[in-house]
Amino acid sequence: MFSVVYQVNRNDSPACFQIKLAVFGSYFRACGIGYTIVTVIFYLWYISAQAATNIWLSEWSNDPASLNGTQDIPLRNLRLSVYGGLGGAQGIVFTYY
Repeated sequence: MFSVVYQVNRNDSPACFQIKLAVFGSYFRACGIGYTIVTVIFYLWYISAQAATNIWLSEWSNDPASLNGTQDIPLRNLRLSVYGGLGGAQGIVFTYY
């Protein structure tokens, strides 16, 4: 129904690495050093939990299949508990981040 045409100007390239470190420094000072440190710690915690979840799922998917179709219930419960804990950690950090 509607047609939108976008023209790309070849001279408009993204400016990479154009922000000076002094700008970041003044931003962090304006926010406060305490808030900045807490934000960095929460961000690292979130990324760590995300990576740990990916590694955990990878290890879980490498478990050998049982021959008779049964499951090792304690192992399954452990896997689900750790996965849930990692997801909960991500949720808590994301809420406060």
